[in-house]
Amino acid sequence: MSDLTPISLTKRGITINTLKDVAANSDTMRCIIQDQIKVIDDKIQSAHHAGFNSIEHELPSTFGLNNMDKQDAQTYIYSEILMIYRAPVSEKGKGFSETYIDIGPKTKLYVRWPNGLSQEERDKRKQILLAAKK
Repeated sequence: MSDLTPISLTKRGITINTLKDVAANSDTMRCIIQDQIKVIDDKIQSAHHAGFNSIEHELPSTFGLNNMDKQDAQTYIYSEILMIYRAPVSEKGKGFSETYIDIGPKTKLYVRWPNGLSQEERDKRKQILLAAKK
């Protein structure tokens, strides 16, 4: 047996947990997400004014985040965008329940929204027309 005493580990310095801290990139990620949301919102507004009810938006695949794997950055940013658009307005989301991402050679976000009558209103109006048939 050795008479060596291990050095105290109370002040370890850097650990793997401090290296994996996502907060180190949080400001940059927040800016990337906000920029994407602004572009997507502008596309939605333009499409809606033109009479369309959906958009397709190509998402960037590279984000230039230091100390974060490309795939991890994509996973984090894409999932944040999805959560923001899908979450109900009552939960401070955007309320676009028909939002999804197609991850392929070019990653695309698809957003759809109702345009015109709601299904309930459409059904009521159809009943009025059916009742008026001779």
